[in-house]
Amino acid sequence: MGNLWNFMNSHDIDSDTTSRLVRKLNEMTELDSYIESVALDDKVSIQAAEEVSRSLGQDVSPEMLGQAMEQVKRDRHRFEAPKSFSYGLAKTYASRSKIWRTIRLPILGLATLTAIVYGGVTAAKKLSLSRRESQVEQLVAGQYESQRAIPAEIEKILNSPFIDDLTQKERTDLNGKVQSARSELSKADEFLSKYAPEGNPKEAVTKGNMDFVANQSSIIGQEINTASGYLLEARKHIEKARSLAQSKNTLESLVPGLSSSTAPATLIEKARREYNSGIRAINERNESDAIKNTAAFKGTMLAIDETEKLIIEAERDYSRIEKTVREDSVRNAIANVYQTFRKNSELGRIEDVRKEAEEISYVARVLPLDLNVKVVGGTWMCPVEYETENGGCRPTPEDAKTWYLNVHAVDGSGKVVPLRIFSSRNGNVRETDIWGERVEKNQYQEVGRDKTSDGVVDNDKFGRKRSGYLTIERESVYPNKGQINKVYKK
Repeated sequence: MGNLWNFMNSHDIDSDTTSRLVRKLNEMTELDSYIESVALDDKVSIQAAEEVSRSLGQDVSPEMLGQAMEQVKRDRHRFEAPKSFSYGLAKTYASRSKIWRTIRLPILGLATLTAIVYGGVTAAKKLSLSRRESQVEQLVAGQYESQRAIPAEIEKILNSPFIDDLTQKERTDLNGKVQSARSELSKADEFLSKYAPEGNPKEAVTKGNMDFVANQSSIIGQEINTASGYLLEARKHIEKARSLAQSKNTLESLVPGLSSSTAPATLIEKARREYNSGIRAINERNESDAIKNTAAFKGTMLAIDETEKLIIEAERDYSRIEKTVREDSVRNAIANVYQTFRKNSELGRIEDVRKEAEEISYVARVLPLDLNVKVVGGTWMCPVEYETENGGCRPTPEDAKTWYLNVHAVDGSGKVVPLRIFSSRNGNVRETDIWGERVEKNQYQEVGRDKTSDGVVDNDKFGRKRSGYLTIERESVYPNKGQINKVYKK
């Protein structure tokens, strides 16, 4: 300490300031160790040190405070791994013998600045203690709320409308789980009543007992978790009973529809098998099989309803087609589609039934129409061998390109009517309001010149689809050389 007096005198520090610094340093030398589990918080300590500096009337720069803080940490403390309740806090020990041998800092001197920082560290310790106390209070309050919720959950389980559906074995197990939960809960009652009365730990938890409360609360937390685990197991019995009851209600609500169904026998028999399997699973308390068979039965009943509707619609549409069709190839083709539709209906092949019913519906809708097919533009297509992976086209010689006129069909009012077009390029069928008819290059160029003049194709007649027919009658200059069902509209 004499060295420190000499240092202060040599730097012309007045006696009043010297006395105050000595008091601070005396406080510093009385510190043997920091309170266990309280870490050094640089930011808080620097802020507190600045307050101490202002109280001493000294102007200390942030840089000097930072250097002093590093000196304090480097020469006074070593940190060990945390061993207490709050993770992330360190146990800090003080070693007073070294700091005074290394104090060297211009202007105010490291001794003075270290004293200021020490005041900040002390303030930070007090703040950290308050934070720790607050954390413990929050922990205990949270456990109180968790513990209070458990009795309500027990009552909810015991008063469930599905509890009477349990077997004797399931009921016995449920009661055992509930009793175990209550037993675990009783262990926590005394502790929480003392340290969180009515859920308020503010008065009960203090700096003097917070470590004890924190340690005990870890045990209490385990007891609450164990109680919750027992209730989770008890709840499973209720949820299983609820699921089985729901499956049974679904089966019983749908099965009457079978007696009045006009669906094919194959579908009805399939539905009865699934119903019987579902009921058997329920009686055997097999939840997974009950859910599986109930879902299958529900799906089959939906298929039955849809099939009944599609059969009615397809029969009506087919009757209309028979009265309207004048083209033998169409008559024969749609008759085959209808027979396949009936066969797939009997077999319960709902996906195929949908497709065939839609095709019958399309023919019934379009066959009676009288349509004019008109040219609206043109496009050229890249040969397959010139296509790129992303659908583009490499530079293509003129004689390798294929040329198409863009056409559409309109009724007497000028309304465009989508038609199903087979693509000779890729073999698929697509319903579209505009498609391409392959032509010679000179025909493509002629239409291009026609449209370029005013934006409209004046000589737009391509062909006609008469009522009772699906085949388009073409103008003689446009022989059938193939179609594409996806074009650029230009």
